[in-house]
Parts: sequence; structure tokens; C-alpha cells
Amino acid sequence: MRTVIYPILFLASSLLYAQNTAFQSNQNMNNGILRNGLYDGAKSGYDIEGSPFIYINYVKAEIQNGASNILIRYNAMKDEIEVKDGANVYVLPKDDKYNSIIIETGEKINLVSYTERNKTVKGYLFLIAEKNNIKLYRKDSVILTKEKEAKSSYEENRPAEYKKQKEVYFLEANNGKIIEFPKNKNKLIDALPDFKNTIEKSSFNYSKEADLVKFINSL
Repeated sequence: MRTVIYPILFLASSLLYAQNTAFQSNQNMNNGILRNGLYDGAKSGYDIEGSPFIYINYVKAEIQNGASNILIRYNAMKDEIEVKDGANVYVLPKDDKYNSIIIETGEKINLVSYTERNKTVKGYLFLIAEKNNIKLYRKDSVILTKEKEAKSSYEENRPAEYKKQKEVYFLEANNGKIIEFPKNKNKLIDALPDFKNTIEKSSFNYSKEADLVKFINSL
């Protein structure tokens, strides 16, 4: 059963506090997390090739208003942050209180509201560049394909598989809105009118991450 952990008010009773809060070894997390069932990681992904996680193994991270030096991993299929505490695994609530996560690699994951395909989504994006209040995000996602049975003796069964999808990049302008990164200069100028001259002089691949990072750093 999956664990979902939710923010709670401080409980005056130390006994009730001890019973209801997770991560008792970390006082910061204790102030805001409620234990609510367990996630059986041993059964997840059974007979499925690949992984739904960006990092298969847990990595150390710091969670804003939460815990430091804690083990997490990002489930890119379910858009969830899993937190490991001993033998137990919990799901971090999508609460603005915990909207910034810094991984030991230096990577940053932010919980934000963004627009994708004309729909507003609240989820996790990797913050990969920032300059003059302009931010560049990357969305990593994974889908699960169904297993396929062989239709003849000449074919082989294909197991279900987690497949990583092409990265999608997002731009946060001064107005705080996060949109998909524009595909051409005119649309980019519309999003960043204050940087019109810089954009007109620039030349980069709109689908290449290194070029996008270089562009943001040039602003």
C-alpha cells in the first residue's frame, strides 16, 4: 500500500505527536508530516523492464521546510517524490511548503504550477538555469507500455516496459507564469520582451538543453 504523507498542525501532546508524525529522527520533518500507511516498494515494477525513476537508487537531498540529508528519488511516471526512512517509503505531499528540493548532485526540483498544452498543471520540474529572474525548467517523464504477447512462433513476447519520454522545457518569465519554452524567436520575444535585442542576436537550438541553458545565462 502506498504511503502518502500530509502536513499537520503541531500537536501539543507528545504522545500523539510521536504516534502520528514520520521521520522521527529528523525534527524538521516531524513538524509537518503525518504518516498514513506504507508503500510496498518490493512489489512495484514487478516483471516490468526499465524504471519509472530518474535515479534508480535513492539520493541524499534537502527539502525546504522539511528534512536535510534525507533519501529521496523522483518517480517520473507518477510525478511523485518518494522519501525513504529506514525500511519505509513515503510520498512527499504536493504542498507549497515543500516546493524546493536540492539533491546532493546540485540539481534542484521545484514544485510549481505551469501551463502545458493549454492546461494548468501542478507538479515537479527540474530547475536547470536561472538569470535575472528568468528560469528554465525541464520536465522528465516516463510512461508504462503494456506487455505484448507473441502472435506467432516467429515473434517473442514483449514485457511491459517503463519508457523515458523526450524532455520538455519550460520558461518562467518576470510575471511568474511558467509556459512551454517557445519554439521560435518571435514567440520567445513575446514571452521575454525586455530581452528582445538579446534574443534577436542569439542563435541556438530550441530543442537542445545545453543551448537553452547557455541562452538563459546570457540574459
